[in-house]
Amino acid sequence: MNKKVERIKKPLLIPLCIVLLLLLGSAMIGMYKVQRQNLTESMVVELEGVDKLFNSMLREDAVLINSIIDFYSQKTLLQKAFLAGDREMLLQESTPLFQKIKSKYNITHFYFYMPDRINFLRVHNPPRYGDYIARITMNRAVHGEKNVYGIELGPYGTFTLRVVQPWHVNGELIGYLELGKEIEHITPKLKNIFSIDLLFTINKSILNREKWEEGLKMMKRSGNWEAYKQNVVIDKTLKSIPKEINDIVNRTPALQEIQIITLPQKNQKLISGQLRLKDASGKIVGDIILLKDVTSEINASKLYLQLLSVLGLILGIVLFGFFYKLIDRLENDLITERKTTEKQYAELERLTSTLKTTNRKVVDINNRLNTAYNEVSTLIGKVIAEEDFGIRYQNLNLVACYEIKNCNKTECQCYGTPAQRCWQVAGTYCGGEIQGQFAQKYANCYECEVFKKASLSDPVLMIGEEFNNMMHLLEVKNVELKKANNELKNTQSQMLQREKMASIGQLAAGVAHEINNPMGFITSNLGTLQKYVDKFIEYIDIQTEVLASLQAEDQVQEAKKKLKLDFIFEDTNDLLQESLAGVKRVTEIVQNLKSFSHVDEEKILQTDINECIENTLKILSNELKYKATVHKDYGNIPPTFCNAQGLNQVFMNILVNAGHAIETKGDITIQTSEEDGKIKVVITDTGSGIPEDTLEHIFEPFFTTKEIGKGTGLGLSICYDIVKKHEGMITVDSKVGKGTTFIISMPVK
Repeated sequence: MNKKVERIKKPLLIPLCIVLLLLLGSAMIGMYKVQRQNLTESMVVELEGVDKLFNSMLREDAVLINSIIDFYSQKTLLQKAFLAGDREMLLQESTPLFQKIKSKYNITHFYFYMPDRINFLRVHNPPRYGDYIARITMNRAVHGEKNVYGIELGPYGTFTLRVVQPWHVNGELIGYLELGKEIEHITPKLKNIFSIDLLFTINKSILNREKWEEGLKMMKRSGNWEAYKQNVVIDKTLKSIPKEINDIVNRTPALQEIQIITLPQKNQKLISGQLRLKDASGKIVGDIILLKDVTSEINASKLYLQLLSVLGLILGIVLFGFFYKLIDRLENDLITERKTTEKQYAELERLTSTLKTTNRKVVDINNRLNTAYNEVSTLIGKVIAEEDFGIRYQNLNLVACYEIKNCNKTECQCYGTPAQRCWQVAGTYCGGEIQGQFAQKYANCYECEVFKKASLSDPVLMIGEEFNNMMHLLEVKNVELKKANNELKNTQSQMLQREKMASIGQLAAGVAHEINNPMGFITSNLGTLQKYVDKFIEYIDIQTEVLASLQAEDQVQEAKKKLKLDFIFEDTNDLLQESLAGVKRVTEIVQNLKSFSHVDEEKILQTDINECIENTLKILSNELKYKATVHKDYGNIPPTFCNAQGLNQVFMNILVNAGHAIETKGDITIQTSEEDGKIKVVITDTGSGIPEDTLEHIFEPFFTTKEIGKGTGLGLSICYDIVKKHEGMITVDSKVGKGTTFIISMPVK
């Protein structure tokens, strides 16, 4: 060991001082960044608030102006003057109204337009009229929009909120009315609410300098086109714009770009942000620049950082002194501990030598275990690949148990057999008693010398035999599972066949009943028709004889009366019509059967669910008509891609169950609807209902409450599977004595 005792004060204290200084600096930088981040997030919130409130104020003004237009459009004198084309009369009638809304609501524009968008009168500027108006708000009103409003940039550089409405009289469009007001009144409101200053700028590229300057004179405002390169300021809450923010006004910054600006002359700091100023078409025409005084917040932050620096310095000095004393004491303790360690080192070297010897033994065992693990892994892979549960780990330590135990029980299954795993054999006579299955006797076998020699004498053999035990259990369970699976398949096949035969029998009974009735009266009518034909033949024979005797007419009339030929002529047509109706009914029954079974539609096809239900009801008409009155409330639902045959089976099973649940006479209600892209079918009966303890089991296979022979318990289970295959849901609500409701919901495809 190194006998030199090294000092630790200097190596520890110097890095400690550096770390403390770095922590203090990092804290100050972090506080500075947090303060700037808070200011930025605050301005983002202000921007969102101003944007929402600005648009909200525009909407409120638009609603007010719309109500004014609605009121003025009903003025009879205005209608008469406009329809008569009397501009002077219209100006005379509208001027007092304009003055009133101008003084009360700051309305600055009042227009009357012809249906072809030609200006008929500007109440606020009567000499100017007759021009074609192609503004965005006018375009939207002409194309049928109601309550059209929006802010638009005028040719004189003013932003005006314009509201345009079609003017109808007696349901006929006679023209358009428009009111407008400047948006300057919004700026001071925003300033008062958010305690900020605002600048409204317009890009010079969309303005005409001469008209803009003319507009300034007309609106009695001041402005300087040359003040900024790209933009002009059309409205502001500042008395004067500081030169420090010229850079912001001169360019188009990124959306929500936040900057902090220092005003040295006033010792003031401002934070700025921008919103895009858009006209009614959504086109960006300028910016709304927000300026907020954050001098107090920044000064407070500076003061906080200064206090943090002083406190951090004091804390650093205290910590330095504390660690100096602590490290000095630790250094002395280390010297003492070093001497003790040297004594222990010799003992450690001795123990190390012993551990090396032990380690070699462990490594040897570990190598053997790895070999066993690899062998078992190979066997598992072989089991998976060959699906053979008879594969075993080869154990050379297996012995014949009857020889080791000196057993003379010749009736034991192990007696006289080669070496085998007797602990896996049921019915052995170990211990003088007949042993049970492997899982029951394993605890006893664990103490047997045969088992110990084969399994416990070596860890590798233990792993191998545990694998063999596992494979033995898997092999036994696999045989049991195969047997149970085969039995289940046979049972399920039989039950499905019984369910199918029950449905076929039910269909056959209904079809036979429905076909027998029309075929009966067809046969009867055709027999009657045959008799009538015989009489026609007889009449013809008599007519022939009479005509031969020259007294033709009287005898013919007498024969017609005797044979009632006039009645026969009329009745023959009725009989034929009845026969045709019967044939048509037979045809419809066959067609309904074909539609219900969907012989030609085994694939997923686009189907009308209402038609599926109707076809099912026709098939079940004989089943239900004596038990229930069916009420149909079909909604307007779209066709959907589905397995029509499967859904017919669902509807049939539910309707048959509903009929069985009604003891004497009741009602079955069927409703269909489409909600949120899903088709909903509701089938309600007034039957006996389903008990609550039974309700949760009705969709389970083979569960039935019917008598033996009347139901298999697969009907509703099949319904559930069919609906699930359509990505749908089937639910049930039932009350005993009141009835049951099934709700089927599936997406439209």
